[in-house]
Amino acid sequence: MKLSVVVPVYNGRNFICRCIRSIAAQTFRDMEVIVVDDGSTDGTAELLRAMKEAEPVMRPLKLRIIRQENQGTSSARMSGVHESSGEWIAFVDSDDWIEPDFYERLFTALDEQAGTGADISIVCCGITEENGNCVKLKGGRQAQLLDRRHARLSMLDKEAFFANVYNKIYRRELLAGIDLPDGNPVGEDLDMVLQILDKADMIFCAEGNGYHYIRRRGSQTLRRFGEEKRQGYLNSRRIEKDFTGSREERDALARYLMIEYVSCLLLMYRSKVRDREMEREILRFVREHRRDFIRNSGDGFAAKACIALLDPLSSGLFYAIWPRRY
Repeated sequence: MKLSVVVPVYNGRNFICRCIRSIAAQTFRDMEVIVVDDGSTDGTAELLRAMKEAEPVMRPLKLRIIRQENQGTSSARMSGVHESSGEWIAFVDSDDWIEPDFYERLFTALDEQAGTGADISIVCCGITEENGNCVKLKGGRQAQLLDRRHARLSMLDKEAFFANVYNKIYRRELLAGIDLPDGNPVGEDLDMVLQILDKADMIFCAEGNGYHYIRRRGSQTLRRFGEEKRQGYLNSRRIEKDFTGSREERDALARYLMIEYVSCLLLMYRSKVRDREMEREILRFVREHRRDFIRNSGDGFAAKACIALLDPLSSGLFYAIWPRRY
């Protein structure tokens, strides 16, 4: 088996059909699909079984459905990996979809690089991000061959290689020994991709945008500060502490985490939840890395202006005057 596609899902009845149909329609056929139902309570698994039996496009698909108690996306992904047999592994989130030639395009790019002698461990392409009627293309402008260090810098500077698990194919051995937190902490993809990159040799970024990421409106993670956001912050602090890259890479990681930390702080204020220790840690981080972020970040003027103005006095004002919203 050339490729195993792992699809973690939790209560995805309203969107899993489009996802699986897009995989079933792939022009690349040497693959299996493993759907890991992470304790759904809405009949997701039953719907998939009905689709498999009733829809002609599904019948040739090597589809397996695995059910586990709810443990979070990372656990579901790794459960799928453990059950897979492919030389390469890919992930698709259950509310997203892929274009029909997505995997064929990635393997064609891999074959075209064979003559260079590069030992390619990961192949990726750009992402089409859909948010209602708004569509944004990320990456995929030109083909690039990157070593581990430059891939890490590209990811942290949000250029061509992104901190998303799903728009890539990985050699199987890269997924061995990955250690991820339980649950669904915000930012878990960064943790997983950094660990994978530690084992990778060369990374090829192909042209085009074949993966469609759907940003669902009304996501509670985006709207309020809760336990997932808190755990995501703590996980990011652990990544920051354990990171062993060069000074250039550490600075890039700090610029990347700046947006994560400040958005966490502002969401905390917006939700009228004030964790004083977390607030002090974030404001200290802002003071330490503010100058480098303003000078070298590719983020826009509004982000830089907010970070330039953020201090204990202004943050207290934000908390006091920001209307409570969920």
